[in-house]
Order: sequence, then C-alpha cells, then structure tokens
Amino acid sequence: MKKLEPELKKNGFLYKLVERTDNCAIYEQFDIDDPNNVYSVAFEVFEVRIAKESSINGRIIEGGERFPGNEDFGSKKCWSFTCISGRDKALNKAKSKYEELKLKVI
Repeated sequence: MKKLEPELKKNGFLYKLVERTDNCAIYEQFDIDDPNNVYSVAFEVFEVRIAKESSINGRIIEGGERFPGNEDFGSKKCWSFTCISGRDKALNKAKSKYEELKLKVI
C-alpha cells in the first residue's frame, strides 16, 4: 500500500511531516516560494485516510494513504493551525489535537 510521503507539494505549498502514527499525522506547511523553508504558514493535523484503488477514464489510480484535500477541512477529520500568532503557539495547538486523535479509535 502506498504511504504518505514525508515531504510533498500541493496547492502552492510544501508540506513536511512533523509526526505521525498509523491513523493520524501532523504536517508543517511552508510557502513553496520560500527557498529556505524558514517561515511556517501553518500546521495541518488529520486522520490518515485510505483510498481504494480506482479507475478514472481507464487510468488506474493506486490505492493507499491520501493527503487531505481542501474539501476535507471542517469535516472533523482535518484541522489547520495557522502561525499568524506564532509558530510555537500553532505547533502546541496542533500537537494537542494530534494527541487527541491518537486516542481515537478509527
């Protein structure tokens, strides 16, 4: 089964894995135009979803873990903690939610 990558690019952002278990993850979000990845934009915490293999227009899409899409936020499975009021504060909130998810049975 395909696993989530420790780094990925999506929607003009770079995401770097901070911490994860089998069922949840925290990624730090950076502006893709920041060459040194110095300025965090947010931390994203989510339940890891598993998608089945599928076919679209005859093209096979491999099953496996999926990074959440924009539509997943607000679904009680994905949260974003922005760094507007400070990176450490956002990270603490993200880790608190992450700890809560680790205890949840999916």
